[in-house]
Amino acid sequence: MSVTGKDEGLYLKLVRPRKVEALHASHRWLANTLPVPMSLGFDPDQGLIALQSMPGTTLRGVLEDPSLELPTAQEIVGMIGLLPTPETDHVGASPIARLPEIAALLVAITPELTDRIASVVAGIGAETSEPSTPSHGDYYESQLLVDRGRLIGMLDIDTYGWGRPGDDAATMLAHLAIWADLSSRPERVLDLGRRLLKMWDGILDPVDLRVRTAAVALSLATGPFRVQSAGWPGETADRVAIAERWLESAALVQ
Repeated sequence: MSVTGKDEGLYLKLVRPRKVEALHASHRWLANTLPVPMSLGFDPDQGLIALQSMPGTTLRGVLEDPSLELPTAQEIVGMIGLLPTPETDHVGASPIARLPEIAALLVAITPELTDRIASVVAGIGAETSEPSTPSHGDYYESQLLVDRGRLIGMLDIDTYGWGRPGDDAATMLAHLAIWADLSSRPERVLDLGRRLLKMWDGILDPVDLRVRTAAVALSLATGPFRVQSAGWPGETADRVAIAERWLESAALVQ
């Protein structure tokens, strides 16, 4: 919740009380080296944390407004590389390890997609990578703030910790692929995705990256049902198709 005073604003966020002190510490620590909101204090009983309000427009908002300048792909890729070694042992959820649970829900709500969902899960396979790198944990276009073509902020670090190489990149690529179907500027969104993929292909294992992106896309296929979108069955099928295309791309680069 955003709160605005006479001169300044802040953002109030509720989390589980047992997690609020660690989140406060993460914001304080990361704010020394990265453009994340500084924590101004917390209530351990209520799970309430007060965060510095930050200027700028989300990357998603900039994508929707062609009069605004986009940051470079190098900046978006490079922001992940600036994440310091976590001081905690928190490990982010693997998008691949969660697939059995995700698939079960998708089959329950869209039984007509059962075979396609099973094929995607089988094509992705089991998680084989260990959490070995600092990870934001939920790195996508609405988590980044932009001003005059420069990245000036990174939001929602609740999931920051240890992750697997490719997790953050896959999250960004899957979100952009899905947002392109909803955007008023789909080609602008897809172009950014292509430029990011080209860069990440030079840094990460291209096959693993695409497989992880397919896993994230499939996990996001539950979204239309969860928010009860009017056309959720069709939107769910569209997102399963996006996961299928990423798996097809993985096969092509092997």
